[in-house]
Amino acid sequence: MFNAPNGANMEIATHRGPDVREGSTAGRTFPTLRELIAAEKKAGRATPLLRELDAMEKQGAPPFVSLDRETRVGVETDCAAFHLNRRPQTLRCWAAFETGPLRPLRINGRLMWPTAALRKLCGVAP
Repeated sequence: MFNAPNGANMEIATHRGPDVREGSTAGRTFPTLRELIAAEKKAGRATPLLRELDAMEKQGAPPFVSLDRETRVGVETDCAAFHLNRRPQTLRCWAAFETGPLRPLRINGRLMWPTAALRKLCGVAP
């Protein structure tokens, strides 16, 4: 707030109102993998995949499904990097310069790495 020339207090104009600013994610915390698994179990949805994720979380491994059990057509960069034993930034460089062994699909500006190509590169049977 600042004082206007005639003494009235005015709020600084922004492109967002106070209700939007309060709803931002700046001060929020998001649930951890452990909390998500616990919520699913509490809701009675303990599927085999959740049990596997729970076991992986206890071992300290990232929550990625093995390539032979992956059902998605493509995976995100972090998942592909995990399976290729590379850093995600390496895959982003491959995508930007088109120099890597894989070519990602770009969907709305996001990279999707084809699961079939990952399996072939890693030598995993579907």
